[in-house]
Amino acid sequence: MQPSTGDSDSQIAVEPAADGAIVVHVRGELDYPASASLRDVLGAQLSGVRHTRMDIDLSRVTFMDSATLGILIEVQQMASQAGVPLKVSRTSPMVGRLLHIAGVEEVLGVQELG
Repeated sequence: MQPSTGDSDSQIAVEPAADGAIVVHVRGELDYPASASLRDVLGAQLSGVRHTRMDIDLSRVTFMDSATLGILIEVQQMASQAGVPLKVSRTSPMVGRLLHIAGVEEVLGVQELG
């Protein structure tokens, strides 16, 4: 797992999988400043080596604001344009509620609500 950027309240790590996919593990609080770091990390992964898919694990996220929600949708669109399937593989209960209320589970390919 390759540690990536994040502020003191969040961490983002990228883990390559054997099948050419990557899993992006996110933990902590995703407020406005942290969401910019998340966009940078996810965008860099999409602009670099072509991956077979990108899974985002939000199961250890304790807070997420609307800016981060917008960034996830933006990155999903970028992934779609790049031909890389993107899905949110897991969420924490708080994130799951937010995604459900916003009605974006299908758009983000959410597999497991916390």
